[in-house]
Amino acid sequence: MKIFFVLLISLTLSASNAAQPGAGKSRYFLKTNVRSPQEMTRYSQFLQKNGFDVAGSDWKDGYIEVITTPAGVAKLAELGMPGFQKFMADNMRIGVDSRYLNPEKVEKSLRELNSKYPQFTRLEQIGTSVLGQPIWALLISSTPNYRSQEHFSKPSILFDGLHHAREIMTPEVVLDVGVSTLATLSRGSQRAKDLFSRWNIWIVPMLNVDGSNIVWSKDSYWRKNARSQGSRVFGVDINRNYSFTWNQCGGSSNFVSAQDYRGPTPNSEPETQALIALAQTIRPVAYLSYHSFSEMVLFPYGCRGVFTGENELISRIANEVAQKLPSDSGRGNYTAGTPWQLLYSADGDSMSYMFGEFGAVSFTFEINKAFQPD
Repeated sequence: MKIFFVLLISLTLSASNAAQPGAGKSRYFLKTNVRSPQEMTRYSQFLQKNGFDVAGSDWKDGYIEVITTPAGVAKLAELGMPGFQKFMADNMRIGVDSRYLNPEKVEKSLRELNSKYPQFTRLEQIGTSVLGQPIWALLISSTPNYRSQEHFSKPSILFDGLHHAREIMTPEVVLDVGVSTLATLSRGSQRAKDLFSRWNIWIVPMLNVDGSNIVWSKDSYWRKNARSQGSRVFGVDINRNYSFTWNQCGGSSNFVSAQDYRGPTPNSEPETQALIALAQTIRPVAYLSYHSFSEMVLFPYGCRGVFTGENELISRIANEVAQKLPSDSGRGNYTAGTPWQLLYSADGDSMSYMFGEFGAVSFTFEINKAFQPD
């Protein structure tokens, strides 16, 4: 099938170095029409292998979105992908909706929850970012002294958001896990009390604090952290930096300019180290990581052809959950599968790490149909 690319938008940017936030003279959003899930996976894998930033996809609506530059457009033509058209679309927006949560708002919200519900919560700084900014976690539990024997007699579940800086919906969802949970507890629900007498819940709404600041101040589609060399900010994809399966199956890049640059060594980034340190302390039995976009429930592992020993159980849970999540379009529900079944291979990802290291039942939720809906 002839692949058909549609240019959705070109954003004018100012910087000159392509690895810097906001760099490049223009950025293009290309849409690829596909006819089946299998075709979508083949195209996604082809694009990732050739160094393209695959933003998201939806096989029901038949598209893959790619973010690239003028040089990338030329490369696509060189690779034999003709037929794409160029036009400006008025449904894309420059800049971020100010109602979303930046790092200051996330910290303020967590502090307010901790202050309002001291009997059920504990606020912890689990680490600092590349630029020294605090990374926060909130424990929600009937035993908030997380170093007590009573606390450790209960299993823990861990939620996180914003591994990738441009995925600004994800802190909203993770924070809402805390807000709705605590509101239910405060109303005196017996079911909630029974649940929290048996479980500890940890939420990390914003892991990539520096990347979020770049999104808000310089480049609304920045993905990585703020790793730099001198004045050159190139960033590391912290969701390709975990030691489990790091650099094992072509699911990340060794080039610092790539959107999925894995970093120089496993666990090299302080953001990765912060989440790992928390996980090693609490040893989660379940892990839910929120990303965007594509409306998928992903489960381990990320490397092509590899399933976990518990695949029958995990895939069953993922499919049941996916059927409870309606698409934003109102047509159908989320889709469940491994990353390599639905998208492409991913190595060094947090979901595979949590399962591989702790046996945690782990899922990645790719929510919504855009990075930054209003």
